[in-house]
Amino acid sequence: MIRGRFAVATSLTILTWMVAFDAHADDRPFVYAIDAVGAESGEVDATYAINVGSSSTGAVRFVDPTINPAGVVQQIGAQVGATPWLTVGAFGLLSVNQAPYAQGTGGGYLHFTAIRPDTGIDGATLGFTVQGVREFAGVFALSLFVDAGFRRGGFELVGNAQFERRMSTAADPMDLLVRCAANYDVLHGSGSSLRLGVEYVGQDLEDAFEAEEAEGGAVHLFALSSTATLLAHRLHLGLAPGLVVTPYGIGVGGRMMVGYTF
Repeated sequence: MIRGRFAVATSLTILTWMVAFDAHADDRPFVYAIDAVGAESGEVDATYAINVGSSSTGAVRFVDPTINPAGVVQQIGAQVGATPWLTVGAFGLLSVNQAPYAQGTGGGYLHFTAIRPDTGIDGATLGFTVQGVREFAGVFALSLFVDAGFRRGGFELVGNAQFERRMSTAADPMDLLVRCAANYDVLHGSGSSLRLGVEYVGQDLEDAFEAEEAEGGAVHLFALSSTATLLAHRLHLGLAPGLVVTPYGIGVGGRMMVGYTF
């Protein structure tokens, strides 16, 4: 994040969570949101991310609610399609808040694909992800993601609900984070992919039902997104500049992703 009113998490990433849960054989349709379909069996995805901005609360988030902390968080990870229904992944994070001071941490996840349409077939998608991460302050956080979507022709819609439990006496009993996205492949049917759409990220939305919010309050990010695939659908690129609304003000944010499927 850049300091000041316009300082919010601008991200260079491949991911999905800052982690990439979203890989599947022919596409990575979203920049922030997680695809409900995991990797194809035998696929290996390498991931790298750099996020400009860091969280002042210690929680792993896309955007800091105060729109103030400066720093860079880098991520590197990999996932493998163990079976048609199970994807296993791990990632590491490196935060440089006030150079040259750095902190490192990491985590892992299991993604279960419950409903996967055949390639080229329209239909609903459904998946579940269990993730564990050690935050930079040393707190362990465990999350359950419910990922659901729908595909018809070049149109794709997805929604993610993340239920997070941070193992700290200072944390909320449960944190709720949401990601939603919709886009359309303007090159659908041509053998290439260029998707244009919108994405939304909601952080710590349980603030609406609690008197006190340990992570700094609800944050909303609204982004325009575009993703493309190259090299026979092996190289994945994405960009999502957007606007961030927090209890402390309004800023700009964004994310750029790069990924490769082996």
